[in-house]
Formats: sequence, structure tokens, C-alpha cells
Amino acid sequence: MKARVTVAAICIPVLLALAILAPVWLFTAALSAVNALMAFEFMRGAGFAKDMCGMLIAMLFAAAVPEWIFFGANSAVFAAGMFVLTLLTFLKGVLGYQGESGAIFAIFAVLFSSLFIPYLFNSILRIRLLEKGTCLVMLPFAAAYCSDTGAFFVGRAFGKKKLVPYVSPNKTVEGAIGGILGSVAGMIIYGLIIKYACGMSVSFPILILYGLIASPAAQMGDLAFSLMKREFKIKDYGNLLPGHGGMLDRVDSVVFAAPLMYCLIIWIPAIGAGF
Repeated sequence: MKARVTVAAICIPVLLALAILAPVWLFTAALSAVNALMAFEFMRGAGFAKDMCGMLIAMLFAAAVPEWIFFGANSAVFAAGMFVLTLLTFLKGVLGYQGESGAIFAIFAVLFSSLFIPYLFNSILRIRLLEKGTCLVMLPFAAAYCSDTGAFFVGRAFGKKKLVPYVSPNKTVEGAIGGILGSVAGMIIYGLIIKYACGMSVSFPILILYGLIASPAAQMGDLAFSLMKREFKIKDYGNLLPGHGGMLDRVDSVVFAAPLMYCLIIWIPAIGAGF
């Protein structure tokens, strides 16, 4: 617990500085590094630590996703990038195939870690690039991490009924409810900060709706990556962050919460113009 608190005390200010205070290009560069690290962790966890070519393809294309978003690559450029990624990955698989099982799994691992995860996670950059992006960019993190915190403490205090024991034996139904309450509380606190510190108009009913919807998505993200860890037979994706595991262990809930939050911000705005 001490290690978890220490890491959080260091990482949260760094995250805030990068997401809110740093120039967008620097935030983008940091996301590229994070994406490459997550691709590395996923490939290693999936059992392809020695597949240097697959690892390199996954890391390079994962790092490129935020750059595409930042520079506003149009649909044709993005489609071309996906084509090159798919072509290289299958070409590697075809040329290296010698009759062994698992070749298709290796291809899917590269595609999943280099495109699917980064595309979802980097919705936080899409939020940052919006007109009020500096006020909105922390919403996915607040929703996901307040959900995680609420689930942890409520589950620890009141948890009895197991949620999905074969995937995550410590998670409970009571904890899942606590996660939703924690996310709602986080959205309310976020709204108060935006309202009084930034002078923005805020719709608290919509923020509460954000919390109610985003928490189940964040919890599903946590469970999805836990399921993959069970399949990979690993405890954590890495040990970069003491008490938290790897980078992918720390942002798994954000991977699912960020694209949903981006859609909610676009379709049901909660934060309006300054007053």
C-alpha cells in the first residue's frame, strides 16, 4: 500500500502537468512513449518477448497513433497506415511460418497492441485537442480512477458476492456499485473545480450521467485486461510502477473509459462557455 501511495503521489502531478500545462506537442510525444511501452508490455505478456520483429512493428505503430491524431491525418492517411501495418504483420507471419501453432495469435497480438489499444486510449488526446480541451482532458482519468478507488474501498469494506471470480477473484458486486458511486462523486468534484477555479458553466446532472455511464466502462476495461492476463498466465503486465504493475495495468480502465467519455463530451456537453 505504501508503494502504491508513493507512486500515485509522484505520478498524479506529472500527469496533470503533461495533460493540462504542457504544450499539446509535448503531451502527444509523451503519449507516443506510453503507447510504445504498452505495446511492449502487451507483447511480452502475450509471450512474444523474443519476437523482436513483431515487437518493433507493434511499438512503432503504437507510437505513431497519437502523432496521426495530432497532425490531423485524414481518413486516407490513416487507412494507408492501417494497410501498411496489416501488410507487414501478415507478411512477417507468412514468411516466418514453419507449421507451428500460434502464428495467427502472434499476428493478432501485434495488431491489437499497435492499433486497437492505442486508438482507444488516445481518445484522451482527441479530448485535449477540443476547444475546451484543457478543462476536459482529465475527465476520463477522474471517472476511471475514482471508479477504481470507490470499488476498492467499498469492496474491501462490504464486498461479499463475487462479481466474476474466474477473471478477477477479488472483485465483488458491492465493489462494482461502489465504483459507480465513486465515479459519480469524482465527476461532481471535477465539476466544482471547473466551475469555481476555471470560471466555466457546468451541468452537474450531465456530469453525474457521465459518472454513471463511464464507471461500468472503466470496470469492463479492468476486467478485459484481467481476462487477458489470465489467458497469458501472468500476474501483471510489468513492474514499472511499484504497487501498480506495469503501465498497462495502470491505464486498463482508461482504455475503455476514454473513448466513451470523448463521445459523451461531443454528444452531451456538460461544460459550457466561460462566464
